[in-house]
Amino acid sequence: MKNISKLFVFFIALISVIGFVSCDLAIVNSNTEELFPNKQPTTQAPIITTTEAPELFTVIWKDANGTVLETDTDVADGTIPIYDGETPTRAGGTFTGWTPEVSEITGNITYTAEYAMSYIINDELILEDENCVFTITQIEDGLLGTKIYLSFENKTTDKDLMFTWDNVSVNGYMVSAYFAEEVTAGNKANDTVTIYDLEEINISSIDYLEFNLRVYDSNNWSADNLVDSVFKVYPTGISPLEIAIPERKTTEDEIVFFDNEVGAFVILAYEVSASGEIKLEYYIENRHDVNLMFTWRDVSVNSYLIDPYFATVVAKDKREYGEITLSESRMEELNFESIEEIEFNFVAYDEDDWSADNVIEQIYAIYPTGMTKETVVYPDRLSTTTEDIIYENDQFFRFEKGQGECV
Repeated sequence: MKNISKLFVFFIALISVIGFVSCDLAIVNSNTEELFPNKQPTTQAPIITTTEAPELFTVIWKDANGTVLETDTDVADGTIPIYDGETPTRAGGTFTGWTPEVSEITGNITYTAEYAMSYIINDELILEDENCVFTITQIEDGLLGTKIYLSFENKTTDKDLMFTWDNVSVNGYMVSAYFAEEVTAGNKANDTVTIYDLEEINISSIDYLEFNLRVYDSNNWSADNLVDSVFKVYPTGISPLEIAIPERKTTEDEIVFFDNEVGAFVILAYEVSASGEIKLEYYIENRHDVNLMFTWRDVSVNSYLIDPYFATVVAKDKREYGEITLSESRMEELNFESIEEIEFNFVAYDEDDWSADNVIEQIYAIYPTGMTKETVVYPDRLSTTTEDIIYENDQFFRFEKGQGECV
């Protein structure tokens, strides 16, 4: 009986506790509704992140002779490409890497194998006849350029001979490599020619050297040349079929004036300094069957004639990089606020036949500030308080302080 009473008391207490908790929950829920009457139950939306797919590019791996070794497509922007093929090889050379240097890519790109070449040339006889001997004794790479060691012999007994060469090219590109060596009768001499900056035209070794050798009596310039011939030398032992001619440089702002069966003329870059000096970096290619002299005439800046010198010979089937500078002092004299137009007559003709018709004669123009022929505004002429205008019509003549100047 006592146990039943205890059990009854327990159930009464349990019911009281449940009722108390229920009331508290109701109160809390009621208070929440009063504090936030408009609050609706919410569920948190999932956070979705998206990653933009990277651009994909093509990477081409070439050997030095232009052979494609590997092509990688769908290479992601910002990644460093990897060459998976066998290590490139080349007769007479050791593979040293790629040019340009392999790095994160930002567009389609071509890498070309580079080699450290060994020059096998050793006392190579270029010419020997009854009058003279000409030998290339050695070629070696130095810190300041590639050195070519030359040897001469004058076999005559009564003439002093001048040895020289011109139209020198390396791997199809014209280079500056001047020498002139006078050798007295019956004697020998040596000289060294250094070719600089081959790396700037993407040439790592002299695989193909071509030049026009001339030998003549240094005391009788009216006499015929004893030697006047083109010679070809392969210092690394590579055959003519293996010679790789580097592709020309390209730039975003380049101006291609012509590119046809005659050749090509490209302004790769131009720069106008704050003082007005103008520098033009050019590329010329001669596809004609004769050596061509390239020059310009009637050069004007902002319609005012100036007189900058430019003339260069590019041998047949050869190419050349160069730079033309327009005088800073002349720009200062004309007092231009800006350079809007550079106009010139570009001419090419047979170097050895001045009587022949010009191969090229065409007027071209450059507009450094983005103007056109129709929109450019030419500056007014300079004037002074002391000038006397003799006449003014289609051809203007100014007379100033007793001195006439055609403008």
